[in-house]
Amino acid sequence: MKRKKNLKTENLLLILLMLFSIHTMAQFNSSKVDSLRLLIKTEMPDDSIKVKHLLNYARSIYYEKPDSALIVFDQALNISQKTNYIEGTIRTYNGIASCYWFKNNPELTISYFKRAIAPAVKANNNDLLSLVANNLGKYYKLIGIPDSAEKYLQLSLSAASQLESKERYINTVSELSMLEFGKGNYPDAISQILEAKAYYETHNMHNEILRTFIQLGMMYYDLNDFKKSIGFYKQGLNRINGADDIRFELVIRQNMGMLYSDLRADYDSARILLKEALQLARTHNADDISLSALVNLGNIAHSQKDFGRALEYYNEAYLSPLVPSRNHERSGILVNLGSTWMHLGDLKKAETYAREGLKLAQENNFVTFEKAGCKTMGEIQAKKGNYKAAFEYYARYTTLQDTLASATVKQKVSETIFQNSLKQKENENLLLQKDNEIHQQTIHIQQVYIITTALALVFGIILLITFVYNSRRQKSLIRILDKKNAELHELNLSKDKVFSIIAHDLRIPFNGFLGLTRLMADDIESLSNEEIQKIAGNMHSSATYMFKLLEDLLDFSLIHQGLKSFDKENVNILQLMNESYGTFLNTAQLKGIELKLQIPSDMRVFTNVYLFRAITRNAMSNAIKFTARGGIVEVSAREAEEGGIEISIRDTGIGMSEQMMAGLFLLGTNTGRKGTGGEPGTGLGLIICKDFIEKQGGRFRIESKEGVGTTVFFTFPTV
Repeated sequence: MKRKKNLKTENLLLILLMLFSIHTMAQFNSSKVDSLRLLIKTEMPDDSIKVKHLLNYARSIYYEKPDSALIVFDQALNISQKTNYIEGTIRTYNGIASCYWFKNNPELTISYFKRAIAPAVKANNNDLLSLVANNLGKYYKLIGIPDSAEKYLQLSLSAASQLESKERYINTVSELSMLEFGKGNYPDAISQILEAKAYYETHNMHNEILRTFIQLGMMYYDLNDFKKSIGFYKQGLNRINGADDIRFELVIRQNMGMLYSDLRADYDSARILLKEALQLARTHNADDISLSALVNLGNIAHSQKDFGRALEYYNEAYLSPLVPSRNHERSGILVNLGSTWMHLGDLKKAETYAREGLKLAQENNFVTFEKAGCKTMGEIQAKKGNYKAAFEYYARYTTLQDTLASATVKQKVSETIFQNSLKQKENENLLLQKDNEIHQQTIHIQQVYIITTALALVFGIILLITFVYNSRRQKSLIRILDKKNAELHELNLSKDKVFSIIAHDLRIPFNGFLGLTRLMADDIESLSNEEIQKIAGNMHSSATYMFKLLEDLLDFSLIHQGLKSFDKENVNILQLMNESYGTFLNTAQLKGIELKLQIPSDMRVFTNVYLFRAITRNAMSNAIKFTARGGIVEVSAREAEEGGIEISIRDTGIGMSEQMMAGLFLLGTNTGRKGTGGEPGTGLGLIICKDFIEKQGGRFRIESKEGVGTTVFFTFPTV
């Protein structure tokens, strides 16, 4: 089985890109540098001109000689401060920060960028404010502090929006797109990059165009679209223009290596590309690309179970001078080292590295690395025989996996809503077209009436009758259209409701089933025959239950569309509850919740079997979801005083506030929240219960107190 990526490569790709976006990154040839050196030695009457020449010279050398550039920037700063030249002071602080950026000194880099921002704000200089804030935002993104990165990039965007030129605004949009990419918001990220690309191509901005090809290649790589990703990388290579673009070429070849490794499993091609990138990076002192290439070469060796070679690459990567200031990269490499040492049999070292990497990921909300760290720690604890700890790590790993899957579902739901809105707009357009046709018809009739009346009064009565007739006909047509429009609206609402219920009900059993299959896939070699047999039995039970649930959902869909009759029968309550009791019990045991059933064995109700199952399933799922470890969920049934059988499901969970209770069943109100174990919630469960019980002429009520628990009551008729 192909090993999953244990260090998510798009994050390293983000780091590589940022080196191309810092400041202007202009290339200076040696003759231009010499000319600038001679120019700054010339006496000049205006100090501001002297400062500008000093800044130009310092910017021409700071990438390769940051220490020499610092001396020149210091001269420019002294002149600017003595003459109160504010623009010179701001640009000098920005330049000094750039030098410390390349010297890998985060503290001084951030400090000087912030020193530049303060006078820019005070002077209301939106041009320089957008420049410096953009640089600081990119640097925060580089060192793995996304919240601060977004804060300063938004500040840059706000300032850039006030400028006449759109270039600075577009550059910031491009940077923000990479933050959206990091969050997994692909539609917004790709839309923003394409907007920037169109602007760069219109203005023939070579470096920026190359950067957009790399960014688009990265995004489609993350979406597992090899064809589009490799296409953008090849377009980038075709635009490479000699030695001036060597760093762009390094990034593209490095990214293509990862693409062949992760999406095609073509490790030979990947290894060749990555080694070429590593050699070129070392030749040109590109530590960032060397770091990424080493990690990905380690990943390839790990995938091919060459753990000794993988360890060499990961250790060399960890010794990079960039790693101490890069929490993001350090977290991933530590988790990788933990996994490698585990496979080499040194569980002590494995646990030390993996635990440190996991802690760093949790402190900085690096979800991808936290997930990989939990999986690795679970494997280590299982090998050590600490099954309780292993189970806890696997449970957290499963929750994180489900959270990421939930984000994908939300994206697909958003796309569905968008398609539905287009369909609704199409229907509205059709109605408007009909109205317009009727209106045109009326005008024509009126014109005929006026002309005919003018020609002969004798025909007036006939035309009047015709007009009245058509007027009534018009009103009749409008009423018919209004009725059809209402029916169409109701049909759309009904369809959306069916989809919501199906998605909500299927998620519950599939989570448990996927957890079992994941355990089998990840640890099959370490499981005993007895454990495999037990897991297989549970999987069979879950699959049988899911098949029955799917049949029920299809029946419900047919009932909702009027294609199947709404049949009711006299059924035994305890028997129906026992059919799904195993699934509820497994879910409750995973959270350490005690499940009690207090239902008389001979008690029966008159109901539709599917709707009864759906009601109890959703109510039980909600009770378990919002009850903490050690709590109790109790199901009981009794004869109601008002007639019928009252079933209650009581939990000792987190309960609901009065405000939440008031908006519980209001359409358009968001009542979804996470469960006590981080389970995703949609707010549909109780709405489904209420709707289904009322369809059968039953009664529904709910009692809840925040911090105490919730009890759901529903009463079914007995005949």
